[in-house]
Amino acid sequence: MLDDGAEGGGLRDGVEVALRVRIGPVRLLWVSKLSECRPGKSFRDTQIRGPFAAWSHLHLMEPDGATDCWLEDRVDYAPPFGFLGRWFGGWFVRRKLNRLFDYRHRVTVEAFQRA
Repeated sequence: MLDDGAEGGGLRDGVEVALRVRIGPVRLLWVSKLSECRPGKSFRDTQIRGPFAAWSHLHLMEPDGATDCWLEDRVDYAPPFGFLGRWFGGWFVRRKLNRLFDYRHRVTVEAFQRA
């Protein structure tokens, strides 16, 4: 099952999510498969096609009282091109990922504050 993320394919084990990502002037297809889906608690997306040599992202939602929770991301990845990718691009990838997750967490907080 391939889901573009817009039709609410749901957080179910085995769902594949396709995204188009831009890396500089290049647009790539990134396909991840969902697993370990525990609604309201966690899920994992694992790249099956995309820009990384390997990618596994565990999304955790931990309750904090009756109405709050913590969102935690645990990401294991390997940049493409082996040693050369780690040597030349490691800093670049870390910086981009930090900015991406900072943005994502900020947008998530803003969305829930409006609700």
